[in-house]
Amino acid sequence: IIIILALVLFALVIILGGKQGVLSLLALCGSFLAIIYILFPGIIAGHNPVLISGVLAVCILFFIMYVTHGFNRMTTAAFLGCFVTIIITIALSYAAVIYAKLSGFSTDESIYLNFNTRGTIDFQGLLLGAIIIGVIGIIDDIAITQASVVSELRSLKEKMTTQEVFLRAMRVGRDHMGAVVNSLVLAYTGAALPLMLLVSTSDIPIIELLNQEPIATEIVRTLVGSIGLVLAVPITTIISVILIKRGM
Repeated sequence: IIIILALVLFALVIILGGKQGVLSLLALCGSFLAIIYILFPGIIAGHNPVLISGVLAVCILFFIMYVTHGFNRMTTAAFLGCFVTIIITIALSYAAVIYAKLSGFSTDESIYLNFNTRGTIDFQGLLLGAIIIGVIGIIDDIAITQASVVSELRSLKEKMTTQEVFLRAMRVGRDHMGAVVNSLVLAYTGAALPLMLLVSTSDIPIIELLNQEPIATEIVRTLVGSIGLVLAVPITTIISVILIKRGM
């Protein structure tokens, strides 16, 4: 059934997306190969998960964007917007994990992995890496959308000032921002649904529940990811307005 579902997905993407769909599938396959053959071995070998995840996230975004959308100013603006947003997200994630005193051992899988690797993995770093990898896909979506909007506005016959282009692009960005943040929260909620149901049936006070690591981890992951997505809108829009000039 997994193979059938994958084939249906690929067929729909190719039929409905055409050449762009084929390129997006190639980029997707390349991303999975990078995660499986670079990220996993590097982390298991004991290297810094944050460094590997951050560098790999930037490389994956570069590969995905330029393969799918081509080498042009719009893609470059979107990539730079993603790059700046990822740097901010990494810093924010680090501060959140440290000050929230999260150890990274919030699931049984983490404990088993620690035993299997004989304690060679930094699980705080692994948690940070998971936040970074989890948010890059949606940051890519937001950045490309904002850069594309600016590019379209610049191509209009109507002459607009840089400020007008920025304000119009931000109107679109605000609508997209709300939808994407909502999607991210729902995605994390769906992934943690058994945990959420367990919380709802517990008699423990809400403050104590929120301070338990499994729950605090999901809250931090959702909040940091959402902040990164929100910041991606103005950052990418500003960079796009600067890079994409009229007629380009």
